[in-house]
Amino acid sequence: LRDFYDLIKNVTGEEIALVDSDDLVQEPEKILRKYCEMVGVEFKIEMLEWKAEEELRFWDVTLPDIHYLPDLYKIWHKNAIKHTGFNETKKEEKEEIEYPQYVYDIIAENKPHYEYLLQYKINI
Repeated sequence: LRDFYDLIKNVTGEEIALVDSDDLVQEPEKILRKYCEMVGVEFKIEMLEWKAEEELRFWDVTLPDIHYLPDLYKIWHKNAIKHTGFNETKKEEKEEIEYPQYVYDIIAENKPHYEYLLQYKINI
């Protein structure tokens, strides 16, 4: 993502609208207004709410050797569909999952790229 960000920024010379999901949940109207302004779309208050769906419709995720991810995706989609707006999800006390070492290695390897992009997020 960092390479794509740099490429697009260098080619277009324009500011890129990066949204931090935590900011979006905490200040949805402010973030969406700024996002719309940046991309040239008229902000409408209706963007802040949607109809909750009864049926969970998600795509199949098949990732080799990562047996726990499909369940996480199902939970995320189920929560998103049950809500009618940008609501903070309740952080429940859950048993910590022990991941394979390569997951921790990938996180450590990519953290500098995440932090690099974070400096360009939409600020309000």
